[in-house]
Amino acid sequence: MARVNSGRARARGKKAAPGNQGPSDPGSWLPRRAQPSEAGDTLVEILVAIVIIALTVTALLGALVTAITSSTTEQSLSTVDSVLNSFAQSAQFEIQQANVFTNCTTTPYRFISSPSPSSGPAGASATVFVTGFTAGHNLTATVGPAPATITHGSQTDGNGDAAVTFTVPNGLSGPQTVSVSDGTATPSPTAFSVGGTVKGTTPVGYSISVDNPVQQWDAQSTSWVNTTSGNCPNSGSQQITVVARAPDGSAGSLSFVALGPATTTVLVSASSSSTTPTYGDTLTFTAKVVPPNSTTPAPTGMIQWTFSQSPGSPSCANSSLSTVSGTNTSQATCTVSGAQVGTYTVSAGYPAPSTLGNYGPGSGTGTITVGKAGSSTTVTEVSSPSPAQPGSKLTFTATVGANPAVASDLKPTGTVVWSITAPSGPNPTCANSQMTNPNNLTGPNTATCLVSNAVAGTYSAAASYGGDGNYTNSQGTTTTGVTKATPTLSFTTTKNPQPGSNFQVKITVNGNGGITPTGTVTWTIAPPAGPPPTCTPPSNLDSSGSATCTVTNALKGTYTVSVAYSGDSAYTPANGSTPVVVALAPAGSDIQSVGNPQDNKPDSGDQIIFTYNQAMSVNTIQNGWNGTQETVTAEFTRQGNQTQLAILCSGFRCNAINLGTVMLGDTSGTRYVNGFGTIDLNATMTMSTNAGGQTVVTVTLTQSSGSLSAVNGITTLTWTPSGNVTNTAGVACATTAVPESGAPKRNF
Repeated sequence: MARVNSGRARARGKKAAPGNQGPSDPGSWLPRRAQPSEAGDTLVEILVAIVIIALTVTALLGALVTAITSSTTEQSLSTVDSVLNSFAQSAQFEIQQANVFTNCTTTPYRFISSPSPSSGPAGASATVFVTGFTAGHNLTATVGPAPATITHGSQTDGNGDAAVTFTVPNGLSGPQTVSVSDGTATPSPTAFSVGGTVKGTTPVGYSISVDNPVQQWDAQSTSWVNTTSGNCPNSGSQQITVVARAPDGSAGSLSFVALGPATTTVLVSASSSSTTPTYGDTLTFTAKVVPPNSTTPAPTGMIQWTFSQSPGSPSCANSSLSTVSGTNTSQATCTVSGAQVGTYTVSAGYPAPSTLGNYGPGSGTGTITVGKAGSSTTVTEVSSPSPAQPGSKLTFTATVGANPAVASDLKPTGTVVWSITAPSGPNPTCANSQMTNPNNLTGPNTATCLVSNAVAGTYSAAASYGGDGNYTNSQGTTTTGVTKATPTLSFTTTKNPQPGSNFQVKITVNGNGGITPTGTVTWTIAPPAGPPPTCTPPSNLDSSGSATCTVTNALKGTYTVSVAYSGDSAYTPANGSTPVVVALAPAGSDIQSVGNPQDNKPDSGDQIIFTYNQAMSVNTIQNGWNGTQETVTAEFTRQGNQTQLAILCSGFRCNAINLGTVMLGDTSGTRYVNGFGTIDLNATMTMSTNAGGQTVVTVTLTQSSGSLSAVNGITTLTWTPSGNVTNTAGVACATTAVPESGAPKRNF
C-alpha cells in the first residue's frame, strides 16, 4: 500500500544520456526508435509497465497514470519524462509491499538481469539469468498468466546462476510478468513486454534495477542510515528505479523508495484485579506495539502470547491489535483468571506468524508475581444442651476463608492451633486441627475443638491459622458464657407416719447435665403444735446430691418441711417445701353378719356389714365405684379348717374387691363348705356414711344356697381389711384383723 510520507526518500525523475549503450544501458536491448506520431501510444505502454512493476504505488501515482493514459493527445517520451519529474517534485511517497524483499533472503530465486530482449512478439524467445538455483533443478517459467516453454536452463557459472531461455506464449500482448521457479520457493518477478501494435507503434522498452546500499532505520539516532548488507533488512528501505526508453533514444526514469518492515518496540505490562496481585486474582497482560516515530501508521496484525515458567500452565490465543485512541500505538491484551501463587512470565511476539504488516517482527516480555491471598479466621461456639450450662459440651468452630472472599478460590488447607481459657480449673486442650481439601473444593474450610463438662463462667477460644501455599496466616477469637443452672428439688417422706412415730424427709437437689450438685441445705420444720423440731443445719449434700432430716415422736397433724439449698459453682440457690401428714391409719372397726332367723344357711337377704373407723375413698374399694349399689359375687371357699368369704366383682371367678377377707370361724372342724369346693352367690354392694363419719359397706345376698352346711354353735367373724383401700386423705388402711364386735350374731 502506498502512502505519503514527508520524512522519507523522495521519488525522483531522471534522464539517461542518449547513445550510452553499455551492458548496463537499457537502451542496448530496446527496439528501433519510435516516430513522434507514436509517442502517445508508447507513453501508454510505459505507464502500464510502471504500474505493473510498482504494484504498490500510491493512489496519487495511480491517479496520475490514469490521467496520462486517458489523454487523447499523443505525447513524446520527453513529455512523459517531464511529467514524471513534475510528479516527483510535487509529491513524496513510499511503497510498502511485503514481497519486495523476498529476492534477498537466504534462499531466493532472484533475477540478476532483465529478459534480453525485454520485449518481443508472441512466439519469440528471451533469456534471463536467475540466481539461487542449483544444477539438476527442473525449472518452469510463466509469462503473464500462461506457461512458457523453456528451451535452455542449464547452469552457467559457479554461483549457480542459470541462463533461462523461454518462448513467449501466443495470445499475449503488452507488459507481462515473467516468473521462473522450481516449485520449492517463491521467485521474484521480472517483466517482459510482448510486442504488438499499439496505434501502429513499437512498445517502449524498460528495465528494473535495485540499487545498493540498503537503508535501515536507526532507533537511537532516529534517522535512516546506509548499510552494506545484501540481506533483506528487518527494517529499512531499498531504492527501485524504473527506466523507460523511447525508440528516439530519449529515456525517463522514476525511482521509488521501497521500505522494508520498520522496527517496532513491544512493551508488555501486567496488572491484576486487586491492588497487590494475590492468589485468585484476574491477571491482565497488555502488549503495546510502538512504531519508530509518531508519523508512521499504527501497527496492525496479531500478538502471539507465549508463557514460560508460569504456574498453572496458562495460555492465551493470538489477539488482534487495536489502536490506542489519539496515538499511532497499538495494543492487545491477554487475560488469565484465577491466578496461582508464583511468577508469571509472558512473551508477546509481533507479528504473529500468520500476520504481515508494515512493521518487522518484535517481542517484549512482561512478568508479574502473584502472592498469597489474605485469609480470615472466625470462631463460633455451639453448646449441647443449649444454652450452655455446667456440664454442657462446647463445640468451637474455626472457619477459615479467603479475605476478601472469592467464591471460586480453593478451600484453605493447613493447621489451626487452638488455645482455650477456662473460667476456673485447668484449661482444656485441643489437638491441632489439620484441614485438608482432597477434592479441590472451593469456599471456606473449618476446624473444630470440643470442650466437655463445661463449668460456669466465661470461656475464651482462640484459633490461629498458619496459612498454606495460597493463603497467609490469620487468627480469630470468641468468648462464650456458661451460666449456673437452676436445680430442681424433690422430696421423699416416710409413708403414712403415725402419731408418736418417727418420720424422715429426704431432699434431693437435681442438677442438669453430668455434674452432681454439691453444697448444703438448711431445714425449717413447722409442726402442727408445739416447738419446731430441728435438724442439724446445714446438712451437706451427699454424693448423690441428697440430704435427710428425721423428726421424732411425731404429733398428729400436718408438718411443713422447708429447705434452702445454698447453690455451688454450677448451680444457683433454690428453695422448696413439702407437707407431711401424721394421722391415725384407717382400719376396719367392725364386721357384722345379719342372717335370716328361720334357718342357718345363707339366704337371699342375708347381709355382711363392713365398718371402717374413718371416711374411706370408695374408688379404692372398687376402681370407678361411686358408692351406689353395685352387683357383686359373695364367694365361700374352704381354707384349712375354716371357711373364707371374699367379695368379688360381678361374674364367675371375678377379681376380688378391696375389702379384704372374712374368716367365718368354724374352728371345730364342722365346715360351711365340704372338701375344697367353692360356692359363689349373687349379691349387691352399697356404701353409706354413719353419724360418726365412718364408711359402712353392706353386702346383701340375692341368692340362696342349700349346699352350705349348718354350723354347730355360734362363732365370731374375723375381718382382715385390704391395705389397698385408703381414706379420703390417701392414707392406706391398716391390715390388722378386726373381730366382730359385741355378742356374735347368728352366722347364717
